Amino acid sequence: MNVSTTKRFIEFATKAIQGQVETRLSEVFSLLEMDDGLFPLEKLKLACESIESFGLEMHPGMREGDVDTLRSFRAPRARESLKQIVQEVLDLESPTLELKSSLFYDYKRAEGQPGATLPDLKSEAVCHSALKTINAFLNTKGGVLYIGADDDGNILGVDKDFAYTKDIDGWELCLRDMIQSRFKDGKSINEYIEMSFYVIDGFNLARLKVFPRKNLSCIKKPKSGYAVYARQGNRTAEIGIEDVEEFLTKKAASL
Repeated sequence: MNVSTTKRFIEFATKAIQGQVETRLSEVFSLLEMDDGLFPLEKLKLACESIESFGLEMHPGMREGDVDTLRSFRAPRARESLKQIVQEVLDLESPTLELKSSLFYDYKRAEGQPGATLPDLKSEAVCHSALKTINAFLNTKGGVLYIGADDDGNILGVDKDFAYTKDIDGWELCLRDMIQSRFKDGKSINEYIEMSFYVIDGFNLARLKVFPRKNLSCIKKPKSGYAVYARQGNRTAEIGIEDVEEFLTKKAASL
């Protein structure tokens, strides 16, 4: 059994190829103008065939959630060249680009306290700084976070963090675990983050592509409850509880 690819579905697929689109499979059924007489499994099969025909990825996949689970649809990731990566880092920070020296290792403390031990140089504040940037990108227009580059675009790598994670695989696993545990709906949020790694001048540079999310994203603060962050120019700012309603209105209008 085949289903006709409608104009509305083509428009949806085109937007997904250009960036990312969030919707539910039940809405995809509607975009494809499926016959109500089809069995649910037939609808799923035909929807997946249409999605795959445009080369789109669906996150989360079919094994999670149901037809009313909010999912993201986008084209497969194209790995950037080293030249592109270096140029992006040299462009420094912007509303959609942020640089962080590390995920755990506190360079400032190491400089100010030469005798500090490795356990002393593992910083919760440094870690939260990276996580709140991810939160801000999720809540606004998305963006790219480089971990392993300082504010001047110097490549430091995340190699200092390996004192706490052993290697790059452990580093990614640790970051994914923190996103899942510290973000509200963290398991789902991991689907909005693509991680890739590049070796530049012998250092491991991490690139996190964060896609924007329709739902409000919240993160646990180190010593208190949840917080909401957003990008304001080239900085990350916390949204006060008194401003959340206004922020949500603006966020909905920008979608």
